[in-house]
Amino acid sequence: MKKFFEKAKLEYKFKKAGEGHTLEDDSRPSSRQQASTSQMPTARTAPSSDVQRAGLVSIATCKHLLYLHGSL
Repeated sequence: MKKFFEKAKLEYKFKKAGEGHTLEDDSRPSSRQQASTSQMPTARTAPSSDVQRAGLVSIATCKHLLYLHGSL
């Protein structure tokens, strides 16, 4: 049963990754290289104050738990 799920998971990952290419196929330029040079990366926006607060709370919680268990 475990092997079945591992195989299904592996097949899903390969399907998600898309088609590959062989190493011998260097005669034509890669579409990935062309796409990456023609597109400018988009600027990231700053997280909202609620997201920032949630991040700080999670960090503080982790530090508190580490302190309680003597790891910090």
